[in-house]
Parts: sequence; structure tokens; C-alpha cells
Amino acid sequence: MTSEEITPAGEQATKDLPVVREELARFPALQLEMGIGEAYDRAADVDELLAELPDAEGIKEYLGRPITVHGASLRIGEIKGKPTVYVMLDVTDDSTGKRMPVSTGADAVMKQVNRAAQLGAFPFECMPYAVELNKSGQDDPIHLGKVDRF
Repeated sequence: MTSEEITPAGEQATKDLPVVREELARFPALQLEMGIGEAYDRAADVDELLAELPDAEGIKEYLGRPITVHGASLRIGEIKGKPTVYVMLDVTDDSTGKRMPVSTGADAVMKQVNRAAQLGAFPFECMPYAVELNKSGQDDPIHLGKVDRF
């Protein structure tokens, strides 16, 4: 799916559409994939509508834990009635071996995985970590770092 294929639904969506397209353009190496709301809208029957969703966790659940990132895709979600862009990571928890989707809207992580996609660097091992916000609150608190850094 490309940003041009996104269609507005209502007056607010029409106003927000340019912002969403601009956000998507910041991450050119990541493919936009269908979010859960779109999956519901496109369900062909009740079985598809009620299909079990994979367990997904937020990246905060993995702070300080080594993970392997196998890939990433962009999604469009909604926070407080406004559309937002986030990334869904394909992750293995290195301590358990469990592979699952992990979501984040952390700008630094989104930039890091976009660059990893550009470099053809998947899979790679890393550890999510949080940094303290500066006084202006401008820093993104979650980043991916080398496992041996900690």
C-alpha cells in the first residue's frame, strides 16, 4: 500500500491526510501495511472478522532486554481521534526465543529501522533503552542500542 492509496473518511480525516502522508514519506524504506481497523473493514466474512489476532506488545515491554529485529513495516493508527504513523517490528525475544510483533511510535526507533531497511541490515540484534528527556522534552526517550553497550 502506498500513501496515495490512503483515502480520507470524513472531514477530520481529510484535514489530517496531508500530515499522515508527510509522516509516511519520512520512512521510505518501510512498507505500509494494513492495520487492524482496515482488516476489519476488508473482512469478507465473519470468520475473517473474528480471526484471532497475534499477540502484540509495545516496545516498552522490551526495555533492557536483548531482541533480534527481523523486519519492520509502517502502520496507520489513531491516538485521541488523530491519525498517527507507527512501526510494527518483527521481533524475537532473545531470552525466550518467542517471535512476535512489537509496536512503537518512538521516532528514533522508527528512523533506526528505516535506515536498517535501507542498509539491508535485517535481522540485527539490539536492546531497546530509554533516555532521560532533556529540559525542553524534545528527546525521544526510546532508542535501539547495541546489546554489549549495557
